Amino acid sequence: MIMEAMRQFLAAVIGTVGFSVMFRVPRKYYPDCGIIGGLGWIFCWFLHNGLNVWPFLATLLATFVVTLTSRMWAAKRKSAAIMFLLPAIFPMIPGGRIYWTVYYLIVNELAMSAGNGRAAIAEVVAIVVGIMCAYEVPQQSINRLMGAPCANRK
Repeated sequence: MIMEAMRQFLAAVIGTVGFSVMFRVPRKYYPDCGIIGGLGWIFCWFLHNGLNVWPFLATLLATFVVTLTSRMWAAKRKSAAIMFLLPAIFPMIPGGRIYWTVYYLIVNELAMSAGNGRAAIAEVVAIVVGIMCAYEVPQQSINRLMGAPCANRK
């Protein structure tokens, strides 16, 4: 399981860095994005495969962690959180489920298509809810935790 986890982590890091290039993230942030994406995916993978957590919940928790980590990293690096979040969320996108939904639709296996489609929609909803929940944490708390200066509000 350790070797599989290392392969999963490496694949997620490479994919995340690839999306960082595609989204034109500055080069100096490629390693940061890769680490956040890799750790988020390993967290999701371990919850689902190691602890048998329901895929919706595993995706929601991992997305929350990725979003919060992106916000923390952005506060430390004095940059925008979206620059880390957008590529780092990539490993959690249910691309395989979407593929199988369309595949089963084409081969006229409607029950299998519907099952995969529902699962893909559930995982997308989990991603959205995870991001929303992580953005409920006040930025001042994140700045304080990361030792970043807080803007004075008047």
